[in-house]
Amino acid sequence: MKFIQDNIFNITCDALFIPTNGSIKKNGDAVMGKGLAKQTADKWPHIPARLGCLLQDGNHTYCLYQRERGHIYSFPTKNNWQEKASLKLIEQSLNELNILVETHNWNKILLPKIGCGCGQLNWESQVLPLIKRTITEKTNEILWIVERAET
Repeated sequence: MKFIQDNIFNITCDALFIPTNGSIKKNGDAVMGKGLAKQTADKWPHIPARLGCLLQDGNHTYCLYQRERGHIYSFPTKNNWQEKASLKLIEQSLNELNILVETHNWNKILLPKIGCGCGQLNWESQVLPLIKRTITEKTNEILWIVERAET
């Protein structure tokens, strides 16, 4: 696992994971109104509709967009946008991430400090220990945790 400070959208990778929730608007779009999810929706306006459709099958990790610098995946941290992040859901998403790493021949994946912004969890005492307990050795070798760089 490597820790860096940068703009997560500017880093070339195989897969970029965006914290998401399981809420769907009346129009069918996923709720992506804050944090990195909102930044993603602002950059790629078709993503909320795609995620909204995919969420019909449950709140899981989905490929949302294939861009030149690496695919964008959802990474569920909340069931409802109004709730705090769920450690149980983050663990589920980490397990799905492990499966994706085993399935694909990836060399670098990016993950922000999940659940710690709008999700209101503590990075050092709650989220980082969960990541260390849950990810496989192979995932650990290619995972980059990206902390937002001040612009």
